[in-house]
Amino acid sequence: MKKGRVILLCGSPGVGKTAVADALAKKGHTSVTIGTLMKELAVSKGYVKNRDEIRYLPKETTTKLRKAAIRRISEMRGTVIVDTHVSVANGNRYTSGMPYDTVSMLNSVSGIIFMDATNRELMLRRKKDKDRTREEEDERRMDNQRAINLGVVSYYFTYLNIPLYIIHNRQGHISETVKNCLEAIENME
Repeated sequence: MKKGRVILLCGSPGVGKTAVADALAKKGHTSVTIGTLMKELAVSKGYVKNRDEIRYLPKETTTKLRKAAIRRISEMRGTVIVDTHVSVANGNRYTSGMPYDTVSMLNSVSGIIFMDATNRELMLRRKKDKDRTREEEDERRMDNQRAINLGVVSYYFTYLNIPLYIIHNRQGHISETVKNCLEAIENME
């Protein structure tokens, strides 16, 4: 296995990225969530009280927080699964969760796993997640965000010449999703 290898694990809010990343960590991979790293720094500086408030910070602040998180990730060894949002929705406004200048700071991006789910699955998961404060969204906004996310990851995998895997995380089948992710990771070596 290569040292310092980064794999981006992304998808819409509620798709199950963190649950899958945690399961991959139990299989021996390092898993890190950019939003959590950003939250830790933002809370320590008094900018926010929880992770979901980050989306309301000024762009300059979120950029600094994201770059600080990326610097920490770049120092990690082994295969690092980076759980991140491609885009962040705030009403009808979308901002980049992983701008290209940030992705280019990461060493050895080996591939992207884009997790997907149906809108119904996403809505059910978001409603059940009591740890997060999520905005109510309709299917049109969810479709818009999915299209934005796929457009961005399509650019990244083309520009960086790395593989892109699209894996559906079916409700109640996380072990199947983890198995598919592990196969994708193995094929990225």
